[in-house]
Amino acid sequence: MIPMIWHTPNDSNAPLLILAHGAGAGMDSSWFNTVCDLLGNAGINTVRFEFPYMAKTRITGKKSAPNRPPVLL
Repeated sequence: MIPMIWHTPNDSNAPLLILAHGAGAGMDSSWFNTVCDLLGNAGINTVRFEFPYMAKTRITGKKSAPNRPPVLL
């Protein structure tokens, strides 16, 4: 299962923006939290997901290289 964070303060007819983290920080970074709060205030719901390599880093505490393109896609 792919880890996700849903931020849906708006009604179900509001636009939904799907976001992925960058190479430097996970889906729950303070920057990402702030951006999703601001988008929510602007009427846009968001969902964030985490790539497998970042989920592994979260579990092990050791940075790992990004997955190969077939996994990332």
